[in-house]
Amino acid sequence: MHNLLILRSSDREDPDNTFSHDCRLKLSQPLEAGTYKLVSAVLPQTPYTLQMFKNNVFYWRHGVGLQHESHCVLQEGYYTAESLVTALQDALNAKRESDFPDESYTFTVVYDSVLGRAKIGSAGSMILIQDGQYSMHSILGFVPGQEGQAGSLMRAQKLVDLVGATRSTQINLQDGEGGAVLDSEGRNSTFVLLPDVNSMSQYLYSEKTGADQFWTDRSRTKEVRVKILDAEFQPLHLQNADWLICLRRDSC
Repeated sequence: MHNLLILRSSDREDPDNTFSHDCRLKLSQPLEAGTYKLVSAVLPQTPYTLQMFKNNVFYWRHGVGLQHESHCVLQEGYYTAESLVTALQDALNAKRESDFPDESYTFTVVYDSVLGRAKIGSAGSMILIQDGQYSMHSILGFVPGQEGQAGSLMRAQKLVDLVGATRSTQINLQDGEGGAVLDSEGRNSTFVLLPDVNSMSQYLYSEKTGADQFWTDRSRTKEVRVKILDAEFQPLHLQNADWLICLRRDSC
């Protein structure tokens, strides 16, 4: 007996007031207990490059003796490497002008498309990269503690990485009471999806090409909670774009 279980985010409770990355789906009848194999899954690759309360703040010290400490917040949204360094440059200079009007130096931030690295500098100020809550330095490739001298551009130690923890996606299925349902080997029922290398516009999985992945239901639940997570098991906000997951009951 091979029953298909189709889960669609569009079928979630109260879709106008809930999010597609963390939602509850009511089933038309209790789910038959047994092991379900992941057959296919498609999720849109829609997470913002910068997300509020996650990675949209830049921290740095500046001045001829690094006497000033600042941070600036960039608007969340989709960015290319080029548009990101431009937005950061504008934000750095606006922050310096508003907080330290007696200083006259400006900042320059550029992206080297050959090296794949960002560069930052100022003709009249030293720069020290700092860490902080919701920092974006890892996206730009800068490392806290990097220090640049006045009159030169400091190159990031790592490549610009606009994808980061969204390089792979986790689908976590839970029962209707919110408790984690364990798979047949006692692990959390989490499926891993990778970006579609052909379009890079979606994450997908097919049982024909991916490693077998299973979910075991023991409680004949009438409701399933689905969470979409990034590679670090943090909520992956899909901007309410819809997804589709198909499982097949393989055993009882």
